Amino acid sequence: LSATPSEDWSSGFAAANAVPEARRAVHDRMLAAIAAPRAFASISDGNRTIGWGLAAAERGHVGLFDIVTLPEARRQGAARRLVSHLLAWGRSVGADTGYLQVVASNAPAIALYSRLGFSEAYRYHYRIAPG
Repeated sequence: LSATPSEDWSSGFAAANAVPEARRAVHDRMLAAIAAPRAFASISDGNRTIGWGLAAAERGHVGLFDIVTLPEARRQGAARRLVSHLLAWGRSVGADTGYLQVVASNAPAIALYSRLGFSEAYRYHYRIAPG
């Protein structure tokens, strides 16, 4: 865990999330602009980094964002450990409630979050103007 994203964290996270190189600088500025206490986390299998995520704490809540693991490392417990560490960090800075967002079609992530005690609060969607 780190309060700021290292270059390794940032590049690995961007690659795992398929952030195009042309948008990488904007992505990095967005992460740097998070004003709330934050934690950037990564997890390795001993040889390489296989998962990334971030958390921000505010008013007794810790939000988990962009939890991602490499496809070949999924279903091996890395995301569970990553989320558990981020939630523990949140508790250490005074959060007693956690929240996250997950794509409704991501059944493996929803199952993981359910096992960790999360439940659906509401749904939403984005709209894009034509043209």
